[in-house]
Amino acid sequence: MPGAKENKYGFEGGRVIKINKTYHLFTSEVVADPIWVNMRLGYWTSTDRINWKRKATIAASSGNFNGTDERAAYWSPLPVWNNEDSTWHIFM
Repeated sequence: MPGAKENKYGFEGGRVIKINKTYHLFTSEVVADPIWVNMRLGYWTSTDRINWKRKATIAASSGNFNGTDERAAYWSPLPVWNNEDSTWHIFM
């Protein structure tokens, strides 16, 4: 899939929200070794739910899974659309 070249192991979970005619996908991307640890949260959009375009990296983990880094792995972003200021609020 275009935009997923650096995504070594695929996607894990995610949420899709439709606003007007655009679908917004927020997902966990398993990008490198160690698997299930070296993650990033990606933001994608589509108008047909088939062809997706990667728009941004929301956050990238350190991949350091020795127990000392609270940001060693990111999982399951929870997006909330704020109509008042037209912005996304992402809980991670």
